[in-house]
Amino acid sequence: MIFDTLENLPKYIPFVDGLEKVLYCLQNDNLAEKAPGSYTTDDKRVRYNIGEYDTSAEGKRFEKHRLDTDVQVVLKGKEKMDFTFNPSCGAYGDYDEQKDVELADGKSLLSLEASTKDFVIFFPGEPHKPGLPAGSSEKVKKVIFKIRN
Repeated sequence: MIFDTLENLPKYIPFVDGLEKVLYCLQNDNLAEKAPGSYTTDDKRVRYNIGEYDTSAEGKRFEKHRLDTDVQVVLKGKEKMDFTFNPSCGAYGDYDEQKDVELADGKSLLSLEASTKDFVIFFPGEPHKPGLPAGSSEKVKKVIFKIRN
């Protein structure tokens, strides 16, 4: 997992394949004004989803991906994201191959608060629980880039 400010995102390009396309989209597309939905890029490895929702802790479980690296950027609002390691999670449910996700309950080992100035990278196999309230519940708009390596 990497958590840093957006101004530092270019420093990670040599270490994360596909991150240069993420940076290009953040700098050149008006993502905050795009409608929620799924989008592709001209790089077949990189696609993204834009979502709007109210942050909530109800029913949230840890998720992990087998194939995709998540790059999460809050476009409006702020949210808390929890992180843990696999030994701190219970048994994972069935793997959804279409969505590249499996879910489990677990103990949070690290919580971070992400705002519009930050980005978070979750690598395959890293359990994370985004969309949690940072204080009280609020409406958030977020882009999640999916990098398939």
